[in-house]
Amino acid sequence: MFTFEFTHQCRSQCSGPDNRMKPLDVPEWMPPHLTAIHYEGFSEYEMELVEQILKEAKVLKTMKITVESDLDTKSKLRIHKEIMKFPRASQNCQIAFD
Repeated sequence: MFTFEFTHQCRSQCSGPDNRMKPLDVPEWMPPHLTAIHYEGFSEYEMELVEQILKEAKVLKTMKITVESDLDTKSKLRIHKEIMKFPRASQNCQIAFD
């Protein structure tokens, strides 16, 4: 399983001034055989990153997303609904939220 966590430090060093990863950067570090991801510390700023991963990961089976604890229930529900609409390269990919 591939696990990653974005911290404030990583956001400022790995992304642009708006704290978003550049979607074109994703394929450079993403292994082609990626089957599972656990995304810890997810916030609304990484929606594009998740969308790009789902588009590119052809053999991905599971993506578990642990949302930042400071988000309210309404925001978490909105994020969940939006992510579930993203297209996926892998027909077998299941997304779970924590």
